[in-house]
Amino acid sequence: MNAVLFIQLTVLIVSLTLSTIFFMAWHQMGKKKYILIWAITFLIMVVQRLFNILKDDFPSFESYWMVVVLLSMVTVVGGSWGHMLRTKSKIKIEWLVAIMVMVYVATFYFTMISPHVGLQMSLYVIFNSLLLVIVGVIIYKHRDCPLPAEIGTSVTYILFSMFQFASAVFAFMQGDNYDPIYRDIYTYLNFVTMPAAFTAMGLFTVFMVASDLSEEMKAFARTDPLTGALNRRGFCELANKAVNNRKSQSLCLVYWDIDHFKSINDNYGHAAGDSVLIESVANVREKIKNTDLIGRFGGEEFVMLLDNDDKSQAVELAEQLCQSLAALELTHSERPIRVTASFGIAHLELQQNDLEQAIDAADKALYRAKQLGRNQVVVA
Repeated sequence: MNAVLFIQLTVLIVSLTLSTIFFMAWHQMGKKKYILIWAITFLIMVVQRLFNILKDDFPSFESYWMVVVLLSMVTVVGGSWGHMLRTKSKIKIEWLVAIMVMVYVATFYFTMISPHVGLQMSLYVIFNSLLLVIVGVIIYKHRDCPLPAEIGTSVTYILFSMFQFASAVFAFMQGDNYDPIYRDIYTYLNFVTMPAAFTAMGLFTVFMVASDLSEEMKAFARTDPLTGALNRRGFCELANKAVNNRKSQSLCLVYWDIDHFKSINDNYGHAAGDSVLIESVANVREKIKNTDLIGRFGGEEFVMLLDNDDKSQAVELAEQLCQSLAALELTHSERPIRVTASFGIAHLELQQNDLEQAIDAADKALYRAKQLGRNQVVVA
């Protein structure tokens, strides 16, 4: 068995194993589309390696070449599409497919119509390498603090793309006709680095899927299942981190609850009460920033940490929320439900890092708002 055949068999077996793993992960982890795409992509890689092994059975080298070039680009586009779906990238799959088709047509031209060995062998590799480095950057950049698995995947993609680009350069340097020296360098770079890089890319992607599951479980553990707000534990964890890590920004804590919520449950039923909580939180989320935190502390009580807001801005927002909630048109069994809320506000000075003290102050301000007749805002 020669070295190239051994490498092809190794990559084939690794591809089949990874495809199986991703199919199982897709089935067991909520049937996410990007995991299914990766499973299919690795299955296509199996077919590609099979054709590489059986290339002598093709009627001509040109027909073999056009098949494996197509499969190679499809696998890179497929894998990239999966990562773009996972990271919610704005790059459209239609753009990638359009560029891939243009590269394939150019490769066909320089293979079948006007043969040019350098362009025939390098164009698709350049396309693949550029797409790999773009995906590597997207994986790393899509969140402020990338997960270790994302860092590993990103670095592996970028390193592999560099080796691929180098092999494309040597392939292009052949010019019109076959050159044994440049061809050997191309083969060495393309095949010697492939098993390690390919295996690392696949395993880091598996690790990334596992990391996603871990992050989802952490998020589930700190999220209120009814409203989607943070639970008390989750809010305190993230709020303490925000308070301790701030540099110069102002923070305000807002404690609020639904007025006469017990009466809503008693008069309309608990299903109606749940609906009021869900709609109220959804309404509030529309008005606050993505960097603000909102948590449910129990029953109808909620706490918000407003990022980079001073006391006057917090009061203005709370008054807007007061009016917005009062304007909600909710019904249950065709019976209208009127909703109002009361708000208590506490300002966290720059030197103040005691979250519990701020929560207590905002809670007392909320109690004062209740005493004053509800449906209003009071500042501690």
